[in-house]
Amino acid sequence: MTDFKNIKLIAADMDGTLLHSDHSLNPEFFAIFQQLRDLGICFTAASGRQYASLKSVFERIQNEMYFIAENGGYVTYQNQKLIVQQLDENLIKTAIAVCRNLANTFPVLCGTDIAYIEDDSFSELIFPFYPRQKLVENLLEVKDEIVKIAVYNTENAEKKVYPYLENLENNYLVKVSGEFWVDVSTKTSNKGFALKQLQKILHISNKETMAFGDYLNDTEMMQEACFSYAMSNAHPELKK
Repeated sequence: MTDFKNIKLIAADMDGTLLHSDHSLNPEFFAIFQQLRDLGICFTAASGRQYASLKSVFERIQNEMYFIAENGGYVTYQNQKLIVQQLDENLIKTAIAVCRNLANTFPVLCGTDIAYIEDDSFSELIFPFYPRQKLVENLLEVKDEIVKIAVYNTENAEKKVYPYLENLENNYLVKVSGEFWVDVSTKTSNKGFALKQLQKILHISNKETMAFGDYLNDTEMMQEACFSYAMSNAHPELKK
């Protein structure tokens, strides 16, 4: 039997893992969260979602947990910035140029507080993940701390977008983060790097960490947890 008595930190992905398919959180979670707190176990939500989206889901307990937002590009605790991994302008220009040539593809520039879009036709679709949005005429004119480029494709992001951004992987991280999403960020901007930094801050080891995920952007996070669990609906490569 697996011994869980030494667990001190639990990290969980959101969509496809902790949340229902309608993006709702099981209300029983809050009672379980309190049990974890009573046992001295820290909990962090680790997601490609915007920080504002994560806070709204956990509004009742937002000051009692850590947030790994934007796939590790932005990490906070009690509204304090712990990690901000900002993208450079050259990457933004390159990625936006590629996306503009792809059909049914919409790039989102993810700031620490606001997500920027230049086509509002898909605004409602991405609202659960990016509730704080701003419509701009030109994404290349945005001046903000951009921590991620999230690219939404209405058909299949892994087939329709990833092959065209794959060549950026020499210098950046390009991840298929969902059926309709590909994310571009700095090399160290992943959930695993963020989780490792939290472990250092909290003086918690890999052997005291548990993680849950379902997609390829959870890979590094799972590797940083001794106890890692892929959902039954997880991407086949993550299960491997």
